[in-house]
Amino acid sequence: MSRNKNPARHTRKLWWDTEVAQAWQARREANRAHRRAVKAKDPEVCSDKWQHYVKLKHEMQALVQMKLANANRQMLQDLREEGKSTAAKFWNYMSDRLIEKNSRSSKSWTAKHDSRL
Repeated sequence: MSRNKNPARHTRKLWWDTEVAQAWQARREANRAHRRAVKAKDPEVCSDKWQHYVKLKHEMQALVQMKLANANRQMLQDLREEGKSTAAKFWNYMSDRLIEKNSRSSKSWTAKHDSRL
């Protein structure tokens, strides 16, 4: 099954762009290279691949945090520039963030406590 075949089913966040996608792909490839090195049982290569993966992981985390902050800042800036509907748009924005936060926490709780998983 491929992602994005049904755009209505899966939409990217506002902060997701080609830069984030490239960083994600590089981190993913580094992870796979490390897993292959672990199976090859060469400690030096494995350690090098692990260090490279951790470096890319930290870079991606910083990039995503920056993109999220910029997207949130832009959203609030857009809200300030709105007219009469500013309050409604603000509370819709906050509601969406709360729903997103609750769905993440309930998924992690379910994964930890559901014996069927």
